[in-house]
Amino acid sequence: MMTSETLYKLAPPSFNFLSENIKAHIGRYSDPYADFEKILSEHDPNYKIDTGIKIDPPSITFYGEKSPQESDAQCLDFYRAFESLAPKSASDPHILAYINHSYLHAFGVYRWFSRTDPIESTVANHWFKADNQNNRKWNTAGRLWWMGHMAVRIAELSDYRLGEKDIVSLFSETAEYYHISLEFEVLLNHKILAECLIMLKDSKIQVSQYREMLRAINREAGARLIDSFDQSELNFLVKSAYQSSQINQ
Repeated sequence: MMTSETLYKLAPPSFNFLSENIKAHIGRYSDPYADFEKILSEHDPNYKIDTGIKIDPPSITFYGEKSPQESDAQCLDFYRAFESLAPKSASDPHILAYINHSYLHAFGVYRWFSRTDPIESTVANHWFKADNQNNRKWNTAGRLWWMGHMAVRIAELSDYRLGEKDIVSLFSETAEYYHISLEFEVLLNHKILAECLIMLKDSKIQVSQYREMLRAINREAGARLIDSFDQSELNFLVKSAYQSSQINQ
């Protein structure tokens, strides 16, 4: 039986010490075995603050035969380990930075360092940034938590016509589907997003057509109170947007 443990966040001076000196620590960020708890405690014994949140110790294997992008499929295991986080906490840069350095550093190296971006900007984007969409899109811990949270929530709202793993597969195998789903405010309504993902899975539409379908829904949302739609109306809306997207391809 797993024992819960306390989740901490980086104290502001320690957050600044790392985020403002990325270049000086490049060698450590390149090392998947770097012990940032040790590095921070030697700099300042008061480097972390108790959040009062209890989590299950994550026991996640991030390595294997899958591509770095497909490793996002770990998000459900990660989300369940950190399920006690509220959405507000899952957007707190000091909490996310602590998780990234203490739990996810090796994963972050594996997930992001195969890209061609400069290491300094890679670290800034994926270990620290947590503003607006960045906490869901680029911050490593935020991305995993929100992807898992969305999968659980959307599966529930679809009456399990889509399973959690179906949603994660759509998002992790083709990351653009996840990114595009975050671009349109109308899709903060997860009932609509559920219908869109069901259409995506059933029709196997390409990225460009998916984007065009969401644009059509977004245009419709500007003139109608879509939050009041029942499931049949949402289904009709998405089918109409899908047909429109086919014409515009």
